[in-house]
Amino acid sequence: MQVASGAGLPDGLTAVTVPAGRYLRAVQVGDVGQIGSTYAAIQQWVEMHPHELGPNRGAPVIEVYDTRQDVDDGYQLEVFQPLG
Repeated sequence: MQVASGAGLPDGLTAVTVPAGRYLRAVQVGDVGQIGSTYAAIQQWVEMHPHELGPNRGAPVIEVYDTRQDVDDGYQLEVFQPLG
């Protein structure tokens, strides 16, 4: 999705440019404190497939938190891992 640079950002937020490319999307459901297990699963998937991790192309890993959700056992966050 493309938006105007810095379009209507709330105070305290900074706009970043996310490079175009392929990203692995992982959805974690439940305890946000368990995000380490989500990253471990991503790493395992990448090792089992012929892709390179994103730092080789300078793209950031992106975590998406939806603050409109209640933080409970059904909370969902997304992690986007760049692929080479």
